[in-house]
Amino acid sequence: MFSEEMFSDEVIKENLALSFIASSGKLLTEPTPSMIYEYAIESLRRSKLVEGEFEIVWGPAVLKADEDGTGENRQDDFVIYMAKNLKNPDDYRVAIRGTVTPFDAVVDLDIDQVEWNSVYSNSPSGLKISEGASIASNTIIKGQSNNLPGKDLTLFDFINTLSSQSGKGIDVTFTGHSLGGCLAMTLALYYKLRFSEKESSINKFDVKVHCCTFAAPTAGSKMFVNYAAKIFNGEIESGDTYQSKFLRVFNTNDLVPCAWVSDELRRFRNLYDDVSPVPENIKKFVLDSVVSSLDELPAGDRYTQPNPVLMFSFPLTRETSDWKVQVGYQHGDAYPGFYNLISKDVDLNSKNVEDIIIVVK
Repeated sequence: MFSEEMFSDEVIKENLALSFIASSGKLLTEPTPSMIYEYAIESLRRSKLVEGEFEIVWGPAVLKADEDGTGENRQDDFVIYMAKNLKNPDDYRVAIRGTVTPFDAVVDLDIDQVEWNSVYSNSPSGLKISEGASIASNTIIKGQSNNLPGKDLTLFDFINTLSSQSGKGIDVTFTGHSLGGCLAMTLALYYKLRFSEKESSINKFDVKVHCCTFAAPTAGSKMFVNYAAKIFNGEIESGDTYQSKFLRVFNTNDLVPCAWVSDELRRFRNLYDDVSPVPENIKKFVLDSVVSSLDELPAGDRYTQPNPVLMFSFPLTRETSDWKVQVGYQHGDAYPGFYNLISKDVDLNSKNVEDIIIVVK
């Protein structure tokens, strides 16, 4: 179970704020890397929670998947950046954006399973992840920063340019909300494995990888999640014995973390009945059919959520009878709300574009 020694409340709130800031510029119709950088910097500046505490040192990398078949012209299928803790210069956070583009939605729903070694080749077979998570992870892993911080460097290469000021190594925490949280888990696993390889680090210093996710759907199967737990716990043969900090934060009234665990989706079926009931046709023809398909997977391949967890139940809003609005509220507002924070809209340079930041209430 969750231990308070893993991540303090203050660190969790910082990770949440940085995760939301990864969505900066999400409503821009024709975003460029420089525009998204501008919005991220402004969101970071306006957030009372992390303003003056962190600075972006790599990215945001604004990336388009090779396999984007949606016909969209947007170039920002995925956005990821790395920030440095100014009070503790050996502490870095990597934030990944959640679902924004139509292709992101395709990734969310692409739950056909592929092998984890499609992402990290030097791994056992039989570990299944969703095809969407594989496509997204590979896009990010090979992606280079197209903004000045770390420009033209992949995240792996950039981390290898860093040096520990304390001489004790650096800590890199991957974090994200929704799809960003799902990818934070797969990327943290990938980079922990990569930095456990003896030949990986150019400067031969220790890189300790951690993970903190919010509202994340699961990325993979029971066998994959059990394997990941061993890696995060330091139970691997390469000599890397440290235990990573890992925490999954989720609201029990949020649909998204139910994906794609059949028992959780069954629970969601009647979750909003007293306030915003899910229509019977959606229950029958969508939820029930998805659950039925998931139940047909072999036991070891069934989607499973990782532990440890910090769960909470955010009250249902009685201001709407629309279940879709309730889903959005529980998936978005609930997370800052649980920590007595609010998300605010940003109007940058008088442009009529909204953005999300987090500030203390």
